[in-house]
Amino acid sequence: MGQWVYWESSLGHTGINLLGQNPDNGATSNVIQDGYLIKENIRYAGYKSARVNESYVGYDVTGNQFLDILPISITPETYIQFKIDEMGINEKTPAPPRYTNDWQYLMLTFNEGLGIQYSLNQFIYLGPKVVYLTFDPKLIIMDNLYNLFEKAGISIPPGGLILRNIAFVQQLSILDTNSTVEHRQRMKIDSLRIIEGKSQ
Repeated sequence: MGQWVYWESSLGHTGINLLGQNPDNGATSNVIQDGYLIKENIRYAGYKSARVNESYVGYDVTGNQFLDILPISITPETYIQFKIDEMGINEKTPAPPRYTNDWQYLMLTFNEGLGIQYSLNQFIYLGPKVVYLTFDPKLIIMDNLYNLFEKAGISIPPGGLILRNIAFVQQLSILDTNSTVEHRQRMKIDSLRIIEGKSQ
């Protein structure tokens, strides 16, 4: 049984991509089903324009309506715990070697440009202050946030670490030519928590 119900009234969903609002080239959906958040981002065959489906809480580009408890201060005893059962696409989009034109990930955004991105080989590079991590969809993932930055060699800001945004992102990038395939990204999210541990 999923445990996403806490977020049901907290998440915002947007179809705004880097080029503006989603065009009429596909469909997006975000539904709570049996306690899971099910996300789909679909671009129909015959189109090459980009399409995005983002679910988030925290600071955003549309006026910060979905802040919930964010921003919050992160301590050396703060952990993220999550389980994402599915994060896939029916067929990879065409792209040059070592590149991808489809991205899907969980993103935590902090102050001073720091970030943590979890994905299953659908990463997007957002700079050297971001930690990039893969995960096993069969497992509940639990990581200490300070430790992740330390292992990556990224310094914590002098004023401390502040979590500003949590987002689940699906993005189909613009192609050179119209696609002959209907591309379908799907994400099934069981739960996500930010947990404060106990000091020894």
